[in-house]
Amino acid sequence: MLEGMFSFVLLDTRDNTFMAARDAIGITPLYMGWGLDGSIWFASEMKAISDDCEKFISFPPGHLYSSKQGGLRRWYNPQWFLEKIPSIPYVSIVLHEAFEKERLC
Repeated sequence: MLEGMFSFVLLDTRDNTFMAARDAIGITPLYMGWGLDGSIWFASEMKAISDDCEKFISFPPGHLYSSKQGGLRRWYNPQWFLEKIPSIPYVSIVLHEAFEKERLC
């Protein structure tokens, strides 16, 4: 139910678990890294984790990470996201003719 631009990490001190999330479009930056000791790091700038992590990624927009479940999962699933991209090859003359036909109607 969140709207707007955000990226955050929440810590639950009761059981020492955490979750991280990023807005659907990815306006605010968030990076995720893995240390040699198995630790997981988050930062708004890659330079903050690049020295301490052996591997790091740009946290994908519209995703969340839960330490309870492990792994990234998409939380933003709009109806159009599941639609398939047409596989008809692009032919510029066909597109031009379609626009001209529509303009003449």
